[in-house]
Amino acid sequence: MRVWRIICDGTGYNEIDMRKLLDMAKCITIWVLLLVTACTGCKAFPRNDRMADESIPEVNEVTFEDYAGPYKVDYVIDGDTIIVLMEEKRVHVRLIGIDTPESASHDESENTEYGIMASEYTRTLLEDAEVYLEYDEEKEDQYGRELAYVYILDENQELKMVNLMLVSDGYAWPYPYAPNLKYKEQIESAFAKSEGNRHIPDKK
Repeated sequence: MRVWRIICDGTGYNEIDMRKLLDMAKCITIWVLLLVTACTGCKAFPRNDRMADESIPEVNEVTFEDYAGPYKVDYVIDGDTIIVLMEEKRVHVRLIGIDTPESASHDESENTEYGIMASEYTRTLLEDAEVYLEYDEEKEDQYGRELAYVYILDENQELKMVNLMLVSDGYAWPYPYAPNLKYKEQIESAFAKSEGNRHIPDKK
């Protein structure tokens, strides 16, 4: 299809192919859009910060009030109890929300191979590591141990909760104990998903 009387050069009207005219219009439109986007700082595609995983804070956010640390781990007692250094003071910390089999009881008959496995796993995660602590409603138990959710930084510099890792990887049972129930549902869900990958027997 051709159209007449499109361009006037002073001597008369020249014909132009409609298809070429449409192609020219498209090119002009694209260039205009590109210029507008550049002038507005590319705000046509704003960054959606809410799309990021907010369950674990970034490394530069770990100093907010809900966290304490970092503290150097001085010693791993067993699967769910460690000693950390706080201002040169050795403080016992019990990982709350979970329970591991015994491996360090004064009564040798209570210690089991499963407890040794859990202790070794915790040791591989925390020995000589730096940890951050998150407290729940009750900060200390009757034995004077601090009760906390213990976090480490992984290779991507993201915080990972060790309590949850022990359950997810099959070395600990959920142990909800009021009033410290902040992550009860998450821990129980992780335990349910660990079926078939547990290194400990069902708790009696």
